[in-house]
Amino acid sequence: MTKSRGCIGAALLLAIATLAGPADAAAIINASHLGIVALQVKPAGAVAWQSDILNQHTLGVGKSVDVNVSKCQVDVLATFDDGHKYTKNNVNLCTGPHQIADGP
Repeated sequence: MTKSRGCIGAALLLAIATLAGPADAAAIINASHLGIVALQVKPAGAVAWQSDILNQHTLGVGKSVDVNVSKCQVDVLATFDDGHKYTKNNVNLCTGPHQIADGP
């Protein structure tokens, strides 16, 4: 990772605000400084990612998208418009708001 990528990465945040439990929707908010061009989730530890939630649209800075979840524990994969990807594993969408920070 280059120094500039590290600095950018440290500033990237992806916040997840959630509802009460499984089979509910979780709002994923782009709190980074870059657009998200692909967003995928999967049950925690599963091999295959689900289809891109954004369906070839960009999730702009400060914008949100609702995600239907059937399990509380999920892995989240975000692809940013600069091409880098960030994965956060074992996110519990049932325990309340979460932030996923891309960087040290």
